[in-house]
Amino acid sequence: AIDPEGELEEMTKLYGGDFIDLGKGGDFGMINPLEVVLDADEEELKEGMGYAILTRTLQTLKAFMKYYSPDIEEDVLNMFSEIVQATYARFGITFNSDFSRYTVNDFPTFSDVYATIAGKLTSMTEKTRERDIMERLEIKVRPFVNELKYYFNGHTTIDTTNDYLVFNI
Repeated sequence: AIDPEGELEEMTKLYGGDFIDLGKGGDFGMINPLEVVLDADEEELKEGMGYAILTRTLQTLKAFMKYYSPDIEEDVLNMFSEIVQATYARFGITFNSDFSRYTVNDFPTFSDVYATIAGKLTSMTEKTRERDIMERLEIKVRPFVNELKYYFNGHTTIDTTNDYLVFNI
């Protein structure tokens, strides 16, 4: 539910829901967009279709970036996906991972993605098209580790399996 006035907080907690105050972020509710949400059924998992889970997560992250920055260019968006995959790999997360074994604290954050970008930029000494794309990506990701860090740069603090979530905007 969306609660612009904060009127549903008591009722949300009374019924065991999570109340996320997007105006405050941090301790008042954090969502890590990089957390892989286990949205496959047992049948898919038994068939070794964990790759579908990560693929959906990457698509969701691209949509998240597009929503945040509607003017983001396709090449920057594709580079974002590559950087996120490289960041996941640093955390041992691959298309073959068993995501049922992960906890909220096992996933990278935007600080980790930013570190991957910074590392890549440092290794790109020549002015190339790829470096230009990476620089534009750095500009798009930088706000998530600066002014938006209290909302999206940390581990999820809410129960994402909860049936009742209220966002105070």
